[in-house]
Amino acid sequence: MLDLPQEELLQYAEQIKERFKNPYVHHQLQSIALNSVSKFKARLLPLLLRHHQQQLLPPRIIASLAGLIYLYLTTDYQDDEAVLALFEKARALKSSEQVSFILRQEKLWGVDLCVFNKEVSQMVVLLSNKGSRYLVDSLKNEPTQKKAE
Repeated sequence: MLDLPQEELLQYAEQIKERFKNPYVHHQLQSIALNSVSKFKARLLPLLLRHHQQQLLPPRIIASLAGLIYLYLTTDYQDDEAVLALFEKARALKSSEQVSFILRQEKLWGVDLCVFNKEVSQMVVLLSNKGSRYLVDSLKNEPTQKKAE
């Protein structure tokens, strides 16, 4: 997480958005998503855990975790061999067990994330059945955080 004043963070976010609007910059999804597990662990997991400590649930961070898991379960990927091996093991399980298996992997996350299994699993099913656009649209009217059940 970036430890900067709010104004600098907003300015940084705007610069990133502008960069993606540049038609001369061609990003390949796989190269952007390379090493996504370690990126999630470094950038979003601390926020997710902080929200959890406050008994809050951030739906968009949960959705990004669900998207990451869904992507790694459904595509061939380039990443650390140990990460890929765990996802390969998960693919061999029944679909209803895959998410909880991945969330339990402290080797990936540094902690057991099964406390988020229900929400992440629901979003993975939604991604599988309706697609990413539907999931993103469904989050538009969601608060950025809500009380954890």
